[in-house]
Amino acid sequence: MATQRLSDTLPGTWRLLSRIDVTASGARHDDLLLGTDPVAWLVYDGSGHFAAQFMKRDRDDVAVAPTAAGPNNTRAVGGYDAYFGTYTVDERARTVTHHRIANLNPG
Repeated sequence: MATQRLSDTLPGTWRLLSRIDVTASGARHDDLLLGTDPVAWLVYDGSGHFAAQFMKRDRDDVAVAPTAAGPNNTRAVGGYDAYFGTYTVDERARTVTHHRIANLNPG
């Protein structure tokens, strides 16, 4: 049985089940603005475009802006983050890479 191509199965709307933030040097860290278990939706279309929205599960906490961990991280505003752009799939590595065009926080 052949493995399905990731680029064929990815298009659609996905609910985030887990999230691990990693710095450019490979170190894992907790996102202080969104928490370790955010509520999130990611939408991929068949032409290479995506949109992502993340919300801190308990937004009653006051969010304090940390420094960005790397160039690919956006910064949440009030426990909420959203961005969109294009994506590429590496079938061999079975990974998806987001290429941001714009995000909620201009930082």
